[in-house]
Amino acid sequence: GLSDSMMPGSISKLSLSDAVAFRVQFSGKAPRREQMYWRGPVLWAFDGRSWTQGTVLRAKPAQLDDLDDAVDYTLTLEPHNKNWLFALEMPTRTSIPATLGTDFQLSGRDNVTARMRYSVHSQLKFRANAQEDSLQLRRALQFPHQLNPRTEELAASWRAQSADDAGVVRTALAYFNRENFGYTLEPPPLSGIHAVDDFLFGTRLGFCEHYASSFVLLMRAAGIPARVVTGYQGAEYNDLGNYYIVRQSDAHAWAEVWLAARGWIRVDPTAAVAPERVQSGLAAAVQNNAALPLLGRTQSPLLLKLRSNLDALTNQWNQWVLGYDPERQFAFLTRLGMEDITWQKMALTMMSGVAFVIGVFILLMLQRMTLREKDVAQRLYVKFCNKLARSGVVRAAHEGAHDYATRAAHAHPQQASAIAAISALYISLRYGAQGGAQSLHELRRRVHAFKL
Repeated sequence: GLSDSMMPGSISKLSLSDAVAFRVQFSGKAPRREQMYWRGPVLWAFDGRSWTQGTVLRAKPAQLDDLDDAVDYTLTLEPHNKNWLFALEMPTRTSIPATLGTDFQLSGRDNVTARMRYSVHSQLKFRANAQEDSLQLRRALQFPHQLNPRTEELAASWRAQSADDAGVVRTALAYFNRENFGYTLEPPPLSGIHAVDDFLFGTRLGFCEHYASSFVLLMRAAGIPARVVTGYQGAEYNDLGNYYIVRQSDAHAWAEVWLAARGWIRVDPTAAVAPERVQSGLAAAVQNNAALPLLGRTQSPLLLKLRSNLDALTNQWNQWVLGYDPERQFAFLTRLGMEDITWQKMALTMMSGVAFVIGVFILLMLQRMTLREKDVAQRLYVKFCNKLARSGVVRAAHEGAHDYATRAAHAHPQQASAIAAISALYISLRYGAQGGAQSLHELRRRVHAFKL
């Protein structure tokens, strides 16, 4: 899944995975795809190449006002071994203990090491931290000035030409839209120390992390507080289960800028280059989607339906397991005829069940031991019959052990007592209730000692 850092190529590699990140079921009407920005880690610190969360500052609590366009949903999150949770921008209430950071990143108490389910109330329209802490604003302006000089020069020119911060933002988006930038899963590597310069004025081919990174740096160089937000964008609807699937291939990075009186505003520079990415998904946005997983690029109705059916079964099982709470447990026991159930009765029933299982196991083991003794006795008796056969006394297929012993004793009267003893031991072990390890040992000894 997503990392707590971002550098060129990190999200484009993640987008090659078809694995499920989480599933979502809305309690009412679902928002449009272009509204589905699933917020994850927020990145502040930039070293010229990679973005990280940086040092968390003590600042004012997150403040949302002018809320509108509410949506409620339940999210089933796959384990990703980090403590952050995903939610539509912006979450205001959750069904589990969670913390909403000063940058609106939702975090749980522990790392998500097992599949979990939680409900969220989000507001799709809002004003975020309109009165932002001055420390946070200074933090959102920092960047290494000794790197990417051409980017800094371009931002300064926009600053001089624009009447306000919003004008700089519009100029930057227009620049990405008209300057022949390309959106690709396989962008050329940026190995120089001025990586953003190389991208903006050289390759001009990138994925969402390239555009989010360069846009935020341009804003900071123009004196506008900005930061990178990572998460997922969009979702795939499963009509069989009436829920949405968000895959790792939906991983995305976008930007936020802070404007006076308006607070933090989401700006997605990728949409200026490849609007299809936000409106229709990754497969529709990239020209060469051969690198995508087969089911991520195919248009075959049969294969897509098969994938939806399989995922619906998986989701149904997950929901049943996650929802197997005490209420469902008692409902299950009631269906078994235990209407007036108590913990004492349940414990007694469990003990009785365990005793029954142990009893069955012991009987099966005893039966297996008995069968084993009979099998060994049969092999020893066949060896005995082979010895007689070599002397000319061959046992007929219809001949029982007793009749065969009588005939063999007449043929070899000197061994009559040994033949009778071996036959009696075999009959007892094979067909009678008597016998055991001692009788089996005696049969083995007599058969080995028998000679003609």
